[in-house]
Amino acid sequence: MLNISEEDSHSGTEMKASQAFEMSREPELKANASVVQIVFPLVMTAAIFWWIFSGIDFASLRSAVEGVSLIKVSLAIGGFCVWMYFCDVLSFGAGLKFLVEPQAPWMHMALLRGGAIFSTVIFPPLGEVFAPYYFYRKWQQSVLRAFGASFYIMLVDSSCGLISLSCAFLFFDTSMLSQWWILLIVGHTLFLLALIVAFSRWGLTRLPEFVMEKEFFYALRTVSASFTITLLFVRMLSFLGVGITLYYLLIAMDIHLSVAHALLFIPLFMASVFLPISTGGYGGPQGASVLFLVQLWEVCSTEQALAFSLLWSTGFMIGRAVVGGVAVFPLLRLLQGLAK
Repeated sequence: MLNISEEDSHSGTEMKASQAFEMSREPELKANASVVQIVFPLVMTAAIFWWIFSGIDFASLRSAVEGVSLIKVSLAIGGFCVWMYFCDVLSFGAGLKFLVEPQAPWMHMALLRGGAIFSTVIFPPLGEVFAPYYFYRKWQQSVLRAFGASFYIMLVDSSCGLISLSCAFLFFDTSMLSQWWILLIVGHTLFLLALIVAFSRWGLTRLPEFVMEKEFFYALRTVSASFTITLLFVRMLSFLGVGITLYYLLIAMDIHLSVAHALLFIPLFMASVFLPISTGGYGGPQGASVLFLVQLWEVCSTEQALAFSLLWSTGFMIGRAVVGGVAVFPLLRLLQGLAK
């Protein structure tokens, strides 16, 4: 018994020493973006707009925009942005607080999420460094632990899209989709499900020991099932908010989708906003709208699809800038104080 105890003690000491050494090597976080991160979204956005605008009828586009109430659309998108911020604090903010440092104040979590939302308008990679820098400087927590917690929450967030896509396939007439699109969606779904299983408590126990010891996997190996379900519920509320807002905007533009079509279109449309094919929320949404609504489903004209997506991109950009902008200056003061 004594030998076993000594071995366990020695093993625990080695793990702590390894983590301390890893902490001591944490670099000062700087927003050093590569040229590719800046140029690639710009090139892709320009290519998408060139593809769409090369055959557009600008008179019809103007008529489509003038046919909706801009005040009602602005209120709908603005309301969603406030709802999104609230859900972000209760999901991403809560995940960072309880999985990285439970003593962190809720106000700080709200500022971090506001800064992250604002950064998606100007330069998305910038928002990824706020939380790791804060937890490292304020609470001396590993940068990898903060990144790992964010990765875990993004897995939960991805599950919302998977749920929507799965529901779409329960009602959707697959003959309206080509086999390649079905294979792409199913393959993507299986890939994300495999990630969720691999990084669950069950999967992590079967991973190599050197992976288990990494701070990046701290959240994944300690989080409870009840906490995961709670986060999934909050993210589903956010997804429900964007679904209602987009469906209202589609109807306002006289674009009518079945429930199944909407369940398939909305998660893919929203994913395109944050993929590196968009700049400030423009590019991806326009490409997704024309591709699905016009070319695949033929439920509206190119001008209607473009008007719908431009109204959303503009409203969503302004909404994120206003809602997230409220937290920017307090967040910068907080981070500046930590640098001293």
